Amino acid sequence: MASSQFLLSIFVIFSLQLEVFSNPRVRRETAITLWPDGIIPYAIPASQYTEEQQKKIRVAMNRWEEVTCVQFVPYTEELRKQMGVKRYVEFYLGSTCFSKIGLSSRQPQTIGISPGCFDTVSIVHEIGHAIGHIHTQRRADRDGYVIVHYDNINVPSFFQFETTVLRGTPYDLFGTVYDYASVMHYKPKTWSNNGQVVLETKDPAYQSVIGRATKISFYDSMWVNRAYRCNEQCDKSKRCLNGGYIGGSTCKCICPDGFIGYHCEAPIPGYQKIITWRCPGGWIFANGRCYRLYSSIYITYDAALNFCTNQRATHVTFETGVERDWVVNTLEEMKFTGDTQSIWLGVKRTASEWLNSQPYYQWLDGQAYNDSLMPIHDLGTEEGDTCGSTDGQFLSIGPCSKNSNRGFICMKNFDTACGGRFRLRKKEQYITSPGYPNEYTDSMECQYVIQTRRDRRIEVTFEVFELDVTSGCKDDYVLVQKSNSALDTGKKYCGEGLRNKTLISDGNLMILTFISDMRTSGIGFKAKVKAIPPRYGAGRGDPTNFLGSFYSVFSSNNEQTQSNSYLESAWNIFRNMDLSNILR
Repeated sequence: MASSQFLLSIFVIFSLQLEVFSNPRVRRETAITLWPDGIIPYAIPASQYTEEQQKKIRVAMNRWEEVTCVQFVPYTEELRKQMGVKRYVEFYLGSTCFSKIGLSSRQPQTIGISPGCFDTVSIVHEIGHAIGHIHTQRRADRDGYVIVHYDNINVPSFFQFETTVLRGTPYDLFGTVYDYASVMHYKPKTWSNNGQVVLETKDPAYQSVIGRATKISFYDSMWVNRAYRCNEQCDKSKRCLNGGYIGGSTCKCICPDGFIGYHCEAPIPGYQKIITWRCPGGWIFANGRCYRLYSSIYITYDAALNFCTNQRATHVTFETGVERDWVVNTLEEMKFTGDTQSIWLGVKRTASEWLNSQPYYQWLDGQAYNDSLMPIHDLGTEEGDTCGSTDGQFLSIGPCSKNSNRGFICMKNFDTACGGRFRLRKKEQYITSPGYPNEYTDSMECQYVIQTRRDRRIEVTFEVFELDVTSGCKDDYVLVQKSNSALDTGKKYCGEGLRNKTLISDGNLMILTFISDMRTSGIGFKAKVKAIPPRYGAGRGDPTNFLGSFYSVFSSNNEQTQSNSYLESAWNIFRNMDLSNILR
């Protein structure tokens, strides 16, 4: 009888949802309007923002311009006459951060940037709205990727979690997929009324990813490039590999995470398992490497090299045009926001090194420098050693002494031992902390997502475990989450707390997160992981299997229709219900 009532409830809820969908009184919103020709005039009132703050806003604009064809131009009276209309965004220093989505019917439109969100990523986020981006969790396909815990939402903020379907807003996704790494995604606890999680990722591996973007993602820029038809003026014969696409004002290949090159032809080591390409704190990921910028430390070539070496890095180099372009663009940003006018490069010429009676230039690793990448301006002599630097136009070879406006960039390879997704089958695998068997580096965050078949569990045996030990494991530690839930808070281990210990998962998923601070380090850990049979039957008595079958039947049509969005919402409610007293 209880089962019949349960099925009847399902029918009633779906009927009500469909009634809401067909009711003309349901609130409707107009479609997002894009900016004509992708040109967005702007005004930054000098009376409200300092020069440094104005530069930060312009840097955020540049980030969008680098990967799309959208252009930001200062609003002037002359421009107004050319456009024949008063149309621009005006930045406003208020108490909150906000923006209209796309081109507003009321002009000028305001982008609020308050002191509390004056980091580059937050400004990029708000500008993304003005371009036309919605919050990721408002997409029509949202419920297929995250669970919204409505009980935890601050009531006045409910509208922030309404999908475009529920709000009646026509919104074209332009073939993009749901992106956990989007710069437009909320954090798990945004607008929480009780400190509990509001957004739970259905794939637990991404719970620590949402809301933590440090750059415009591959799919963020894809949406803009497709919405504004950026590639219409590009060479149609150009092809991008491995899922890349042509975009930006220069018609270059925009590559997905894990691939680099002019045509996205080169896979980055670890691309098959890395979930998020996250460098240590303070470092920037690009081109399969980690970079750290020093724009206000002016020291000699060798002193800067020693500074980098102490961080297991070296002077920045570039061996391809893509790497060169990144260095040049980054240097331009350093010039714009500070006093740096040039940086040291990992190139030297010694007095004893000559090739065919000509100066021989080589990178610090011994590889010959390819002068087609950047023309050389040699300021040195045959008598002494000389060092490389660049102003973005030339590779200058000159004295290795301190320059009052010359900064530097440290560079090191991304450590592929830092986490990833591991799918266990028959063979056991080993995971290690980054740098093992040497000491791990500072400011690391590595997540190891270990998965196996639904009818198996996971066994992890730590053969080596040597971390810094502190009270409460507050500095360096491994956080172990043994359940299949993304909300599992886990348990911390440090010191030798897991040495020669074996852990077994509750289900077919285990997540280990390694964290290191900026102080004392250790050797780290080495662990053997393998799939094992469960101690008891799994899956058959689980009532959610019934719901899973129910969901599969009714969502077999993959089209992103409005009706399916209601189905997703209902499924979201059902999967969180306690069904132990209904189905038994």
